[in-house]
Amino acid sequence: VRVNALNANSNAVTFCKQKSEYDLFSPSLKLMLDVLVQCLNNSDESNSLSCLQSFIEIEFMSSAFLKPVTSDLILLCIQIASQANIISSVRQASVELLVTISESRPSIINKNRDVVRKLVEILLNMLLESSDDDDLLKWTKKEEDSRDYVSMAEEYLDRVSFALGGETLLPVIIEYASVSVSYTHLTLPTKRIV
Repeated sequence: VRVNALNANSNAVTFCKQKSEYDLFSPSLKLMLDVLVQCLNNSDESNSLSCLQSFIEIEFMSSAFLKPVTSDLILLCIQIASQANIISSVRQASVELLVTISESRPSIINKNRDVVRKLVEILLNMLLESSDDDDLLKWTKKEEDSRDYVSMAEEYLDRVSFALGGETLLPVIIEYASVSVSYTHLTLPTKRIV
């Protein structure tokens, strides 16, 4: 019921055009975030994915609405994307939400260097996992999805690079290349992107 309410709220919010309209739904923001956390805590993968997709839709259509909870949402998505025990579709949706926030409101991501570092780490790990078939299967669950997965990881990195700019990402990418040999071969193509 709560997930359906979250989805209904997200559908209504995407049609809002003025702040006064957003204000009608803003009291539900914390509750919407709580529904996502509850689904994750209960390992309810289907509803977790549904909640994340609703947040992606809101961010894409009406990003101003999420402003009061954006910091919490970013931290939660970083936590989700960093956990290998969460199914790939939920992890991918959390990365998609992070990338969408980067595109719609880059200043929020750029303000926090730790978030930029963690986002780059997540994206490089996606690419790194895609170069190792066993790890890739953890993300994709199907061998035939591997090409799509690699393309998706590269697309995320392209989108973030374009949104945040080379001056933000290049130092972080170079930092990761200097820390780990496994990142070095990945950072060469990413340096061209930035």
